[in-house]
Amino acid sequence: MAQAKKAAADPAKTAKKAETIKTLEALGAAQCPLDEVAFIMDRVGHKRPFSNAELKAYKKGRAQGLKDLRLAQLDMAKKSVPMATMLGRLYLGQSEQREQDESAPIDYAGIKERIRDKLAVLALSETAETD
Repeated sequence: MAQAKKAAADPAKTAKKAETIKTLEALGAAQCPLDEVAFIMDRVGHKRPFSNAELKAYKKGRAQGLKDLRLAQLDMAKKSVPMATMLGRLYLGQSEQREQDESAPIDYAGIKERIRDKLAVLALSETAETD
């Protein structure tokens, strides 16, 4: 008789556990920190807020979320140069180092003159337009 009572209570309990596991996987996939998950699930302040099975579900969801995120990044990198550059830096250790030709010094005076000349031309064209 005790087993019959236990069997009758199990479906509801089992459904609730399955829902909890599904929620933990979803929150893990969204990369929610565990302390936020405990707050969302109203388990803050408990000595041990999650069982081993629940922690395993959270970690599984988190790993799946990271995998999905990386795959999405790779898809974006196929269409976006900045994303490809970022992924190259992040995962391949690439950097944008420009080599400087030390044999030819930089002509700062010449640069200054060219900028001054261009500004003068712009100033003259603006005054000519307003006249």
